[in-house]
Amino acid sequence: MKKKCLTAILCALAISATAMAAPSNEELHQMIMDTQKQVVDAQTEAEKDSHIKFSKKTGSPEWKSTDGKSSFGIGGRITTDTAWLPEMYGKGKLSKYQESQRKSEIRKLYLSFDGQFSDVWEYEIQFDFAGSEVDIKDASITYAGWENDAITMGWQKTRYGLESTTSSKYLTYMERGLTDTFSPERGIGVLWTHKYDKGITQLTYLIPNGNEENDADFRADANTFLGRVTYAPIDDSDQVLHFGVNGAYYKYDDKAASLELEARPESHLAEKLVSVKFASPDRDFRYGLEAAYSGHGFLLTAEYAGTTITTQDSQDYNFDAWYLSAAYMITGESHKYKKSSGYFKEVTPDNPISKGGFGAWEIAARYSGINLTDGDVYGGDLKDFTIGLNWYLENNLKFVLNYVNFDAGSYENDPAYVESQDGNIFQARFQVFF
Repeated sequence: MKKKCLTAILCALAISATAMAAPSNEELHQMIMDTQKQVVDAQTEAEKDSHIKFSKKTGSPEWKSTDGKSSFGIGGRITTDTAWLPEMYGKGKLSKYQESQRKSEIRKLYLSFDGQFSDVWEYEIQFDFAGSEVDIKDASITYAGWENDAITMGWQKTRYGLESTTSSKYLTYMERGLTDTFSPERGIGVLWTHKYDKGITQLTYLIPNGNEENDADFRADANTFLGRVTYAPIDDSDQVLHFGVNGAYYKYDDKAASLELEARPESHLAEKLVSVKFASPDRDFRYGLEAAYSGHGFLLTAEYAGTTITTQDSQDYNFDAWYLSAAYMITGESHKYKKSSGYFKEVTPDNPISKGGFGAWEIAARYSGINLTDGDVYGGDLKDFTIGLNWYLENNLKFVLNYVNFDAGSYENDPAYVESQDGNIFQARFQVFF
């Protein structure tokens, strides 16, 4: 760029020096304009050749090839939680008593790499460094060469349910509702996504890994078929109306040592209060409904999820969960809706802290429940009432306060179990992602 600028200036001087007579004011003005244009053109060309860009939203870097067909980006997330917990009995057992205490943790410490190559292939690799070991969260590749369809292969997050599909960095509350108990976890498999004008259809097959030692990991030992269909009859700049249907079928093999479903109050640092375990499951059919409305500062969401577990001796057991949630943006913003994925994304403050504002503020309340008791199985039931206050300092930086009131019961009628238990949890989160 410097060479081009110098050449332009020398050319202008040479023209001036070789002129037979002093240039007129008009000629001199035109010479200056021509020189300025060459400088601007040189700067523009230099910017085109730049291979690195920084996201205006999060500041994360991304490298792009000169032809725009390949890219490589770096992202991350840091989430820290603190909770003040009451006394609790794990799974309702007197022997699993936990006294009142305060706990803290680095909930998520993500580092991710993603990008594309050959214009039609996309990839993602994500690691979680929280805890005592590194956990691979995602390792997948997607073919996106079709206009409305994509195929994703590898270790990936499953698409099932509104809150479960939504990334935790976009959640209204610190934790998902109790319906998440029935949502499948990550797995190795193939995902097909079809986009249409009003929503998406997603079908997934997860491959069992045959790990006999991991007897609590039911998803790893089952042939798993998942489906999710969303429909948004209203999706404009002012309002969004969203509906969804989910289904899942698990067929367990001989290596599936057990199937266990557990739920804790909506705090990751709390004890698991309800639980069921089947030593010899044969199959498992799950289903779910979801609905949401966004508009006029409100975000209203609701989900229902259920499962029917059939054991090897042909006994059926039915369990279900649900939640109702209402959130309101005090400062007038709204959650962005991503129709191509069927969930709500981040809030962008109108007056972020970085521009001298006070960010965006949101209040929310959710009531949820789960029942894991049926027939001769007494896993217990749990109900939560959660109140939340969110402060979005920037679109990728927020502070969260949650109050959770829980009530658990319906345990087995045995001296080893409590009759019921309840309590209050206060917790806070600080989160940043890029």
